[in-house]
Amino acid sequence: MGAAGHQLPICPRCGQPLHRATRRLGHRLISIVYPVRHYACRSACGWTGIRPAVSRMKARKRRLLRVALVLLLALCGIVLARHLAPYWNNQHTDESPLEESDTSE
Repeated sequence: MGAAGHQLPICPRCGQPLHRATRRLGHRLISIVYPVRHYACRSACGWTGIRPAVSRMKARKRRLLRVALVLLLALCGIVLARHLAPYWNNQHTDESPLEESDTSE
């Protein structure tokens, strides 16, 4: 069993449990977009490779959904503000000619 109580993945070659190995730069770069873990088989087959980090993918998906929601709300606010800007400007420009006409009389 792994440190967090999860079972370690099985080696695709020999069927023995895989053990975590130190990630290389390429694995770290892949993890920016798609979280992965690097595993190695300690049996005679010597298989090494990466497997998806499922627990981190769920957290990353939730975080991406939150960011997407915030961006969507911000975009809606910008569109609404741009849409209402002519009405806001007309309301203030309508008041100013009245004040000028009152002073001209």
